[in-house]
Amino acid sequence: MKKEYYYLVAGLPDLFIDTSKVSLSVKDFKDFLINELTREDYDIIKSHFFRYDNQNLLNLLQKAEKAWNTKANLSESDFEMVFEYLKEETPEKIPAAIPSYLTRFIVAFKEETALISNKSWENQITELYYEYLLSQNNEFIRNWYTFERDLNNILTAYHSRKYQISIEPELIGNSELNDKLARSSAKDFSIGNEFPRIDEILRTFDETNFPEREKKTDLIKWEYLNESTFFHYFTIERIFAYVQKLEIIERWLNLDKETGQELFNKLLSEMETSKKFPEEFS
Repeated sequence: MKKEYYYLVAGLPDLFIDTSKVSLSVKDFKDFLINELTREDYDIIKSHFFRYDNQNLLNLLQKAEKAWNTKANLSESDFEMVFEYLKEETPEKIPAAIPSYLTRFIVAFKEETALISNKSWENQITELYYEYLLSQNNEFIRNWYTFERDLNNILTAYHSRKYQISIEPELIGNSELNDKLARSSAKDFSIGNEFPRIDEILRTFDETNFPEREKKTDLIKWEYLNESTFFHYFTIERIFAYVQKLEIIERWLNLDKETGQELFNKLLSEMETSKKFPEEFS
């Protein structure tokens, strides 16, 4: 039986000291959840943030002088430990909390042997990451990451076609959808109604204003989360969706404060409504 976090979900709006602005960062919320969730549920939240470990690892391996992304789960010393164990040929010493796909990627990169042919190192680690995400036991989480991956693939295919870039090496994963994206010359890639909200997605292609197109794409993700969590009141699924929305808001605050504030107000409104709904339902 799933654990229900009544007080946590009901109190989410109160986490903001000043509701006229976002005063809680994604990293702060992630750190806050360590002591609020079961270990199994926290691992679901934590798995999302390995995308930042992917970035940090690539920067280390490629010796790129970029700032360390602090939203990641692992520190630079964690990776140095992994490098050392691999050098000593003692991979069994690597903590189980570090996903094996990261270790596989490090070995492949250092041996200059691609794990997935005809793809950049960035796309290879991203594909390994999604394989890891889709191996989780929670169906809601698997569905979300499948949606996110496929949506990103559709957008990537559109941009690749527009700028005359080979599509197939840019797609993540293996699926019938990807086959159509790589080979179809139709405007809708011959995917018709095979993908949720495909009509909305295709309409974003006609948007010439880049920030507006990005905003519409994020709203598609937002509404998908709303629909998917409708019957998840106080479980990890609701908290997971909250993390995703908070991350969208944080991104927009860095790009466009007005849009970020608008989305923040939307999130607060939704949370207040969800607090009342179970009481009215009962």
